[in-house]
Amino acid sequence: MLISKFILVGAAANGPDAYIAWQVVLTIGVLVAIGANVVAVLSFRRVQKREVKMDHGLASKEEFDRHTAWDVSEHEKFWSKIGGVERGGSQRLENKVDALRAERSQETTELRKEVTKVAERVSALDALNIVQNQRLTEISAKLDRVIENKRHP
Repeated sequence: MLISKFILVGAAANGPDAYIAWQVVLTIGVLVAIGANVVAVLSFRRVQKREVKMDHGLASKEEFDRHTAWDVSEHEKFWSKIGGVERGGSQRLENKVDALRAERSQETTELRKEVTKVAERVSALDALNIVQNQRLTEISAKLDRVIENKRHP
């Protein structure tokens, strides 16, 4: 950036010849960049032109049997790994479910204890309410008798 300003200032001071020279340098730079991109694109296309040729010869019986045995052993290894992962996963899941069941059982027991306490308190309040209502009924009856006695001495 500083160089381009310096060159432009120099171009203004020296006249149009320096400015034209600068434009030529920039144009050459752009053309070189375009040429480099074209070369890169062409070489990239050449690299991608790969072909796979198949050998049409058949495998021998021994080679085929070896490959089949290797394939079976690989499948057994994969199935054993999958089985181990499955057993480990199911065991972890079962442990988690058991822990949640135990936690739920404990919370249910605690909740039942709290409900029992509340039921006992409500029962006590109900009994107290019945006693107070009986007492109020007795007081009301006595007041009625006192009022009657005052009216009719």
